[in-house]
Amino acid sequence: MKVSPNPDWFYNEFRQVGTDFTDPTVVAAYDRNQHFSTIEAKQALVEQLGITAGDTVIDLGCGTGTFAIQAALTGARVHAVDVSQPMLTYARQKAAAAGLSDRIRFHHQGFLTYNHNATPADFVITQAALHHLPDFWKIIAR
Repeated sequence: MKVSPNPDWFYNEFRQVGTDFTDPTVVAAYDRNQHFSTIEAKQALVEQLGITAGDTVIDLGCGTGTFAIQAALTGARVHAVDVSQPMLTYARQKAAAAGLSDRIRFHHQGFLTYNHNATPADFVITQAALHHLPDFWKIIAR
């Protein structure tokens, strides 16, 4: 588990809520069962957003990396951020299989702890992840 540099009262976004994604087989099943998160749907979103080669994209709550991979396929530089190490491991394996290891940087951080220290982002996206934060912390994360 990632140790937060924040004070004790600060929300621990690394504490697993809901489905426990510490088991790689659960992560793989999650990826297979995300019918709304298909490659085609993520390709369409990348096109709709206008992400192209040379853009820098931050995918907060990247999960199994489907969107990050589709963005990287355009030639964009992608920062894939997630609090679940098994999710990141799975996403990293998918990126490697697609030949995109050099286009995607993976960060074991979250909405509250990610600090972008690279080329300014052209796009910051999050999908189906913000609900993991309590309401007050959603305001802080924005």
